[in-house]
Amino acid sequence: MNLRIFAILFILLFFISLNGEVTNNFAYADFLKSEELYDLAIGEYYRSMYNGSKEDTTRALFGIAECYAKSHKFIEAAKTYEKLEDQEINWDAIKLHTFLLTDIKYYYESNKLIDKFIQALPKEKQDSLLIYKAVNLINLGKYNEAEETLNQISTDYPKSRALDIQAIMDESLPLKFKKSGKAVFFQAILPGAGYLYCKMPQTALATLVVNSLFGYTIMDNFKRGNTGSGVFFSVIGTGFYLGSIYGSLQAVSKYNKREMENFSNKIRP
Repeated sequence: MNLRIFAILFILLFFISLNGEVTNNFAYADFLKSEELYDLAIGEYYRSMYNGSKEDTTRALFGIAECYAKSHKFIEAAKTYEKLEDQEINWDAIKLHTFLLTDIKYYYESNKLIDKFIQALPKEKQDSLLIYKAVNLINLGKYNEAEETLNQISTDYPKSRALDIQAIMDESLPLKFKKSGKAVFFQAILPGAGYLYCKMPQTALATLVVNSLFGYTIMDNFKRGNTGSGVFFSVIGTGFYLGSIYGSLQAVSKYNKREMENFSNKIRP
């Protein structure tokens, strides 16, 4: 038997022998979570929640949300945080829920959550949420609204971070996105040039070499009177040429996505 499975079974029997108290359920659930057995841990947290007090329910829901998030079940994690928020104004739940939605690029939903709870919180916590709101607005391309939001922040650390984000915006915006039309034009005129425009020199060189080889092979075959081979390589070469033009469009998309992600990482709360 796998030693890890044996150890887990042994610990399970140990906790069962302790009369199945809620505290022991939590200890076992925490152990399963530490072992990255998130589905099993969730089951134990639910057991602890149904057998315990309000405090136990809160603790269990935090554990369940964390397990869902770590196993990349982000929607389930968000719904679990909603259960915590339905109980009372819970700052930790609001903060983690907001961060989760921002992290999975649910920017609009994150801002809706912030607007729902922000007035019920102390000023420093309001300012912490305003950082998230500004970052969400930036990622949505609403730069003026983001600036206005950052200017509302006044408490010490959030204000310092707001100034950092404003400096990054001043330095980075507007983002230097590549244009699809230019990439297609360059690629059509000189195979590989579209990739070079998107800062992909190796792909650009490979495309130029392959297209050149096809061109030489086609001309050589027609020159030698091998019409059939010339037509065959013409069809293949044309397909590769057109494919490289389409590839330049994809290169633009990848370049722009990378630029946006790099910018987003700089302004993360």
